[in-house]
Amino acid sequence: MKKWLWLLLPLMPGALYGQQPDNFEIKGRLVNVTADVIYLSSMKNGSLATDTAHVRADNTYVLKGTTPGGEASLLRYNPETKRLLGMAPFFLSAESFEITHTQSFSNITVTGSTAMQQYRQVNETAKGYNAKIKLLEEQLNAASSSGNTKETDRLQQQLSAIKQEKLDKAYASFIKMHPSSPVAVYALKRYTVAADEKDAARAYALYEQLSPALQENYEAQELATALKAKVAFNSTVAIGRQAPDFAQADTAGQPVKLSSFRGKYVLLDFWASWCGPCRADNPNIVKAYQQYHDKGFEILSVSLDQPGAHDKWVKAIHDDHLTWTHVSDLQYWKNAVVALYGIRGIPQNFLIDPQGKIIARSLRGEDLDKQLKAIYNQ
Repeated sequence: MKKWLWLLLPLMPGALYGQQPDNFEIKGRLVNVTADVIYLSSMKNGSLATDTAHVRADNTYVLKGTTPGGEASLLRYNPETKRLLGMAPFFLSAESFEITHTQSFSNITVTGSTAMQQYRQVNETAKGYNAKIKLLEEQLNAASSSGNTKETDRLQQQLSAIKQEKLDKAYASFIKMHPSSPVAVYALKRYTVAADEKDAARAYALYEQLSPALQENYEAQELATALKAKVAFNSTVAIGRQAPDFAQADTAGQPVKLSSFRGKYVLLDFWASWCGPCRADNPNIVKAYQQYHDKGFEILSVSLDQPGAHDKWVKAIHDDHLTWTHVSDLQYWKNAVVALYGIRGIPQNFLIDPQGKIIARSLRGEDLDKQLKAIYNQ
């Protein structure tokens, strides 16, 4: 195993790799293609790994190593000029198989790999829906532009149905039929990326259908963690639910409870001094606070600042003129309230009514002002 080649990182597609990799062997052959060294770029437990093989006099090469299975690429790469000379993506699996490059380095034929056949099967099934989805999207845009509300609604329903069918037929069905295949983790990732937020529970149920070994796969566990957070976000802190209570220390170290704001409308705001988008949206929040605070509007901001960053946190509060209550345990993404509310990215916020129920979330820019205008009848 050679050292990591960080220069190849932008060239790698998303990959899926497990905790206990098995052996693979690639027997390569070049037909009317010249190369001296072949690089194999893959991922293991979230890190980019590169294996190399020298091309023999008979234009063949052999690559051996360990992999839990996932998307990978064969590359021709000049380390002196830092120039990529060719790339051939494929699905790497713990098998012994052959790859033939014909006429060009990227034109490959893979034989003897069950995983590669399954990978193609999944992608071809998904590809079969793309033309119909594109047509419906074009028709939907036209109907929306013309103001035809009834036709827009009808087409939107059709589009949602065909997208769901694509997810079910291309990805979910494969996972159910091949729960032990490394391609099932790839299918789960594609399902998760394409599914709506509200489908997180369904996607997590697909994760649970993976074989026990695949559930320990590094990428599968990463997906499971994200999906759990989505499920929490969509259920525990869904609109209409009671906002979970908590207590954290303010900038002076005094505990503040969310429930202490009961009787008023309060914006529970998640941010951090290091978060550029958060800082960019702060003027909108400041404006809303100045306009509605006298009417009973409050803000409680929870910071995801890191351990030892108390001074940076306080400085950002002063620099951005955030004159309301701020709390944090300074544990970065391990902040206890982040886990409680299923936060996966910031800025994020929840508007809570006087009875402690969540009435809106993810209010950015003018959306917050519109919501408050509706509340205070302006």
